[in-house]
Amino acid sequence: HASVMAKMRRNTISTLQRNDGTWCKDEKEMEEELSECYKDLFSTTHPDNFEDILTEILSTISSQMNEQLIRPVDEKEIRQALFSMHPNKAPGTDCMSPLYFQYYWFIIKEDLVSAINSFFHTGYLLKVVNETIISLIPKTESPISVVNYRPISLCMVLYKIISRIIANRLKKVLHHCISN
Repeated sequence: HASVMAKMRRNTISTLQRNDGTWCKDEKEMEEELSECYKDLFSTTHPDNFEDILTEILSTISSQMNEQLIRPVDEKEIRQALFSMHPNKAPGTDCMSPLYFQYYWFIIKEDLVSAINSFFHTGYLLKVVNETIISLIPKTESPISVVNYRPISLCMVLYKIISRIIANRLKKVLHHCISN
């Protein structure tokens, strides 16, 4: 019980120092500070004129490579992406880990393949699938400010499978785009 309580105290943000050096007085102020920090970090200035910049960048992806990148996703590729995930790593907002999808693959594969193919065909992802939980992991023994925490995003397994498929495809052509 004592070790559980100690871990809970370590994992609870009890104080937080703002950028200006002042301290947050209560949970609401800490929530506002964290929210503002990550809102600034994850927002954009909405640049809209990329044409001038992009004309100077040489195309390194051949049409054959592009065909491989945009080809339809098949069951084998989805299965490979799913089964390459650690079965019990960080569940997402649905509290599901890859283990469930791996164990019941023979039952859910048709629905899973259909959902993933739908995304790759339309480019549309259901909002519920795109929902994530941002969890803060302390970088130091006694974190006092937002910069002492590393945010991780806990995503749903369907989102992770789609990301893994995209990453696996990009791995094959990335060396043509980025030099060592």
